[in-house]
Amino acid sequence: SYTRLIVGEKPREVFGWQVEGAALSESKGPTGIDETFMGQMRFEKGVLAQFVCGFASPFRTSMEIIGSRGTLTVPVPFHPGKNDKIYLQVGNEIETIEIPDQELYIGEVEDMADAVLLGKEPRMSLSDSRDIIEIIVRLFESARTGKPVIL
Repeated sequence: SYTRLIVGEKPREVFGWQVEGAALSESKGPTGIDETFMGQMRFEKGVLAQFVCGFASPFRTSMEIIGSRGTLTVPVPFHPGKNDKIYLQVGNEIETIEIPDQELYIGEVEDMADAVLLGKEPRMSLSDSRDIIEIIVRLFESARTGKPVIL
């Protein structure tokens, strides 16, 4: 969802892998749940995205957006109060950008309140939510079949 928001469109092709820890031959842990999931997404505008998530490695969250002129690093993208800085690197220069501190989930709560009480369009539409679910389903389909899936 993060990449889809940044790019402004859903991917056109996805490829996913489910693995159990370091054992690539197994796809699920003892509970039947994948312990690590890796994915790649290709977007119409030429953007490529990769991600990895899971329980079999140390906890970490970060986003790195690499463009033709620089890199934007977001150390803690899902918890605004944890790290109030992001970093923009262009060449050898690194600029630190301060992000205002806010309570976790406050933006979501305020957006919902504005939609319900003021009739404003929500930032995440029903169509956006459905697109994200479709992407997740297609990633799991790819992991199951071992083949890329066109959306």
